[in-house]
This record gives sequence, structure tokens and C-alpha cells, in this order.
Amino acid sequence: MFAGSPVARDRLRSLKPAERPELARALAAVGDGAAQMAIIPPPHLVRVFDEMMPVLPKEVGGGSSKTLTRGVKWAALGLDAPPKMALRLTVQSADAAAARALKGALAKALKALGEQKEVGEALPEFDKIVAPLTPQVEEDRLTLALDDKETRRLLEPLVQHAVRVAARNEYSRHLRDLVIGLINDADLHKGRLWAVANFDKAGKPLLSWRVHLLPYLGEEKLYKEFHLDEPWDSDHNKKLIAKMPSAFRGISPKLNEQGKTVYLAPVGKDLAFTGDAVGRRFPHDFADGTANTILLVEADDARAVEWTKPEDLKIDLDHPSAGLGRQSGGFVFAMADASVHFVKPTISKETLRAAFTVNGGDILGRDWD
Repeated sequence: MFAGSPVARDRLRSLKPAERPELARALAAVGDGAAQMAIIPPPHLVRVFDEMMPVLPKEVGGGSSKTLTRGVKWAALGLDAPPKMALRLTVQSADAAAARALKGALAKALKALGEQKEVGEALPEFDKIVAPLTPQVEEDRLTLALDDKETRRLLEPLVQHAVRVAARNEYSRHLRDLVIGLINDADLHKGRLWAVANFDKAGKPLLSWRVHLLPYLGEEKLYKEFHLDEPWDSDHNKKLIAKMPSAFRGISPKLNEQGKTVYLAPVGKDLAFTGDAVGRRFPHDFADGTANTILLVEADDARAVEWTKPEDLKIDLDHPSAGLGRQSGGFVFAMADASVHFVKPTISKETLRAAFTVNGGDILGRDWD
């Protein structure tokens, strides 16, 4: 299947097929399997690569780029599906000397990758994962074959990491959407952010700010179902807890089923949410800067609340990390500029305190991000 512009489609129709014997050899080298992939660098790309990057980046071991361009005429990968998995890789080089040079370059590249901080954080057992990835030189080719156990050992952490990254991106989007909703609402109310809830005449909180954000999340119909002059747990309103929108759903299926959310507002006298019936002015009251001030947090499961309940996370600036959740080993914050940050749990009290306060006159430490 091909998708493209009318010009691209017309060009494709006008092309005449040409034999590619190297493609047939590449696919034959890895045999039958559930999936096969071949990479054949075209000559013009090889030339551009050699001329524009004569030396490989130090992050992948450095050295001459010719080691790569001479070492890879084509590469093919074959994968067998469960229940018995297997992986086969064949790389065709220009000659035996090029194959040996490529093997050495690959070893240097893996070593350099393992020494990178980001790789170590994402894949703590990187060295164990790549240990089996030592190809054999067979004349002018490099070959690698992994059995079921070795393939699973290689793929499982990579898949788990990909799932974590996907989840992280999804929850980042949730928090970002909530902040943007708060800002848009403030724009319509003379720059006044929502307080933690709406209050009755006696000063009792009724429904969380999360409920009043529904029109900005594409949930106008659900918003109209609420009795805004009744508390969150009135006979009518409590029936709507089960309709929690996806924007408030976190990583725990159990909490989601209960209509509970971990996306809370940090509450305190010097924080974005004071707990009073009147919200702060935005961005006027954020003297430290919207990019430097936490507006929403992801709390731990023990602090999760029914999403309609006017309850959030009270922050003790002497113990600012208390009650915060940890996703992928770190804290998750949405700043008042709608950026989302994943911060290591080793962050200092001073830096975290500076990020929570709106007008402390302090700056974030180097351990912030």
C-alpha cells in the first residue's frame, strides 16, 4: 500500500520495475520468519554520508564513517514469532576486512551507548541486554543468531521501555491538557484561575476545579449533568463519578474504575492554589515565572481522590515530596506554562520548595530536570 500526493502517485505508476538481486540475497540470508526486514543504502546516500560526516559521533564510538559505509552494503533481519522466538541478523560488507572493522566499530558503539547517562536511566541492565549481541565474522559478512531465550531477554526490556515511554507521553498529554484548560478558563475570567472548588454561601466547597474544567476538555454535555449548587457527594452528583473523563485517568486501572484521580492541585499559602474560595490571578501572581512554578502534580495512589471531590494535595514545604507519586521512578509535575517535567526522586528539598512557591524569589536548582 502506498499513500502520497497525486504527483507522487503518478510518479509511482510511471516507474518500471527493476530487478534488485541484492534484496533477494538479503531476504534469503535470514530465511523464513514472521517478519523480515532489509536495509540497502543507495550509493548516493553512502557518498553524502562519507562527505558530510567523515568521522562518526563520539556517542557511538567515533572513528571513520567509512567503517560503516564500507561495512554495510546491505543488512537483513528476520524474526520468528512466539511461542518459540528467534532473531537472525546478517550484514553484508564490501570484503572480509570491512566486516572485521565493522564488528570492532559495533563493539565500540555499544560500549559508548552504555556509558551514556540517558541510556543507563532508561535501561539499567543495558550491559546484560547487549551481551549476546556479538556478531560473528563469516568471510565478508557479519551474522548474529539468537535463540528463544536470548531473543526474549533482548526484546522484553526494550518493549517494557517502549510501553513506559508511551504511557509517559499519554499522561504528559493529560496534565498538559488540564493546565491549558485552567489557563483558557482564566482568560475568560479576567485572568483569575479557578480556586480548588466552587463554594456555597456558608463557605463549604462543593465541586472540584476538575469538574469546572470539563467544558475545556470536550465534556460540555457531562458538565451540564452536574448540579453545581450541590456537593460532590449529593445523591445526584455522586452518580456522575463513574463518568470520569480520560483526562483524569492515571496509570492504575483500579483507581480509574473507582473514579479516582491522582492529578491534584498543590495547595498551600504560597502555592498556585491557596485553598481559598478565590483563585490567584494568572500570570500576575506568579512572580517566579510560570515556567518555574508547579501548577498540578501527580500524587501517589494513597492520595487519589474521587475526581469530583474538592480535595487536593496539601504541600508541607518542610517535606515537599510527601504525597507525590512516582512514575518511571520520578515525580511528575505540570508547570504553569503547560510544560510537563519528570524529576528524579533525589531532587533536593530546596529545589522542590522553589518550584512549588509562586513568589519566593528563588530559582530552581541544577537538579530540577
